[in-house]
Amino acid sequence: MVLHYQIKKQGFTLVELLITIGIIGILATVTAVSIGNARAKARDSKRLTEVKQIQNALTLYQNENQAFPDSGGNTLTLGNGAGEYALLCNTASGFQKTKEECGDAQVFIGTMPGDPLGNDPYFYKYKSDSNNLNTYLMTFSLEAGTGNLQKGVYEVTPAGIRAAGAQ
Repeated sequence: MVLHYQIKKQGFTLVELLITIGIIGILATVTAVSIGNARAKARDSKRLTEVKQIQNALTLYQNENQAFPDSGGNTLTLGNGAGEYALLCNTASGFQKTKEECGDAQVFIGTMPGDPLGNDPYFYKYKSDSNNLNTYLMTFSLEAGTGNLQKGVYEVTPAGIRAAGAQ
């Protein structure tokens, strides 16, 4: 007597596997986009904090010298990278690239914050008004926006932060 057993196949069909892989792909894409946005917002938050730190140091400099640092009509790139102005000290020009250039002068920022990405257009840039050293214009950009500030270019003056071109 021969017994025939039915063998039941186990496993997934090709269609089931493709659907599962598709769903996993969609979830991975959504997660990657969300993480990218969160990182950009974190960098923007850091930028805003650093700009306020620089603004406070400029106010300290102005309190000591009755004027803001003179950029000599040039736009200075602030930060701690090569060729950038890395310190703010109590010297005639204020911004210096090395500690040696400050000498024994009082230092308002020992290490200038540099943009988290460290590339244009996100550098912090400073320019004084050579005719009126009681004001300055500093610019920076935001990638995604933070708080009530949207993505874009912003200007910093002694009066505060505003969208570029706004008066």
